[in-house]
Amino acid sequence: MLAYQAIFVGGVALIPPLIEWQWPTWYELVLLVLVGVISSIGQWFGVTAYKCGEASIVSNIEYSQRIYS
Repeated sequence: MLAYQAIFVGGVALIPPLIEWQWPTWYELVLLVLVGVISSIGQWFGVTAYKCGEASIVSNIEYSQRIYS
């Protein structure tokens, strides 16, 4: 499921750059890498929470995070 999400988002995100591409600066590249790493770690924690915890409790916590964010 995680791979399907990455493939779908990557495919959709590929459309605008094909129309008009500008190379990011080094600073922007570093930020992009950091966002990717932090997002991957967060996704891993979410999957691990469902693996180790009870799904009914973890899903309520995730739902509460969406409300408060």
